[in-house]
Amino acid sequence: VLALAVSNYFFAKHASTLLPHLVTASKEDNNDNKSDRQLGTLLEATVFRVSQEVEGQEEAIDDLATWLVEQALIAQSYEDMKGQLIDMGGTVQTVRTTGRFEVEASLNGIRRTARSTESEEEAEQLAATRVLALYNAKGNLIAMGGTVQTIRTGGSDHTPIFEAVALCNGKSATATGTSKKRAEQLAAGHLLSQQKQRQQQHDKNGK
Repeated sequence: VLALAVSNYFFAKHASTLLPHLVTASKEDNNDNKSDRQLGTLLEATVFRVSQEVEGQEEAIDDLATWLVEQALIAQSYEDMKGQLIDMGGTVQTVRTTGRFEVEASLNGIRRTARSTESEEEAEQLAATRVLALYNAKGNLIAMGGTVQTIRTGGSDHTPIFEAVALCNGKSATATGTSKKRAEQLAAGHLLSQQKQRQQQHDKNGK
């Protein structure tokens, strides 16, 4: 998360929020092709100059750092649904690529497909999102005698950050999310996936 929060790519992605006057000026000058590296360097230089030349801005800089980390958490939580599905023991497979991308995602018997004419990645993320929306990892874990506990660890009122801990049979898994439900489902899903992997390894060793 920290690596994403301080990357030039991330700075460029949020340039219109962080440096709105610069972005507006670039568009007026028909120079809206600044690279991620250029925008990242400009932001770093701006923050450094403020820290050196403007007194009493330490809190504002701390707020900026906190905001960047929060946005990175949000980006990872919402964008990498495919990664979350695979972490929980699911699969994502491309079934057709002629003319459009058609992908099937599955997890514990739940299967959903998605199509995209733009990219394979878009179809993969959409299919994974549809499966995760139907899979109740927390409910499955509780049915096995497990528990899930959640606390708020930070963030603002608009973008809170929650941390959930799933427990079952002496094992635990932790996950972070931008909603209580998301954090709980991820933590429970991770623990169920770990248990499935241990069972598969046990069955393999027993043969």
